[in-house]
Amino acid sequence: MVKKVKRENAAVVLDRVVVLDRVVQTTELIGVPFYVYNIPESLRKAIEHSKDGGLVAPMWLLARSLPNKNWYIANSEDHSGPGEFRQVRGHYVVTLHGGVDGNGILTPDIFDFVSIEDLEEELENEEGYMDESDMGGLTADYAANLRQLFKKDVFADLLQGGMPDGRTVPIYSFEQVKAGEHRSHLRDFTRFAIVRTLKQARMTFSGYNSIDRLVDGQGKVADSQVIAYAAGVDEGQRLIELARLQRGDVPGRIFISNPFNNKKFDRDTPQGRVLFLGGYGSCGLSGSEELNSDAQFVVVAPKALRAAMQAN
Repeated sequence: MVKKVKRENAAVVLDRVVVLDRVVQTTELIGVPFYVYNIPESLRKAIEHSKDGGLVAPMWLLARSLPNKNWYIANSEDHSGPGEFRQVRGHYVVTLHGGVDGNGILTPDIFDFVSIEDLEEELENEEGYMDESDMGGLTADYAANLRQLFKKDVFADLLQGGMPDGRTVPIYSFEQVKAGEHRSHLRDFTRFAIVRTLKQARMTFSGYNSIDRLVDGQGKVADSQVIAYAAGVDEGQRLIELARLQRGDVPGRIFISNPFNNKKFDRDTPQGRVLFLGGYGSCGLSGSEELNSDAQFVVVAPKALRAAMQAN
């Protein structure tokens, strides 16, 4: 689990010049975190402060703040379930990155239908599990149950690029992302989604372990979760190199988590989660946090974002 310490309204350097084995030339981009006691209220506050051309920072942008001291919630989500993608039926994981033109499926209004209070009470019990009849919009492992929260199959729609509000989102296969076909979204900060098979997602095992497990024999990033969260192979490689600079409890390790190998994960239930970037040594990429968490989204002001776009 990501370590969480309240650190309100301290500026976050989301992008900077970093000297590694080579110089990575970037534009310095500053964001402001908004700490609130729960996810929906924090997201409401962040959306309000990002009006008129600002941005609630997605995971791929937050990841550029490594090595970081604090934890943040990303304007990015993982959704999983059965469906058809590019005429192939199967089980998929969709990483949806918000942008200046829209956010995710799990809006503040949708969160209002999730029994967060019931979840908090159950997590304090000895068993720690809720009876399925009392889940109130949650799955057995405390993700948002999309089947209960929406009147239509929003996961099936998402696989085709459809959003619950009737708008569309550009959607890319994992192979297309590896080929860099999505990169225009990283320049203009617009919304897009990445589709992996559940089999690919399950190849990433959760834990605070060696960074080397995420790369191939030549030291190149190979892990699908890192590539999906960082939004690209070059970006994933940069994340790996930045994570090696993090001074954690054990140098050379990084915390990665997802629910896809958990015993209570049901691959046939469409479900969604928000993504966390950890801090204080773990610098983790977490996709398995409970929805009762306190929250800290990061907002990039319109002026700063316009300057970054002009530099791209």
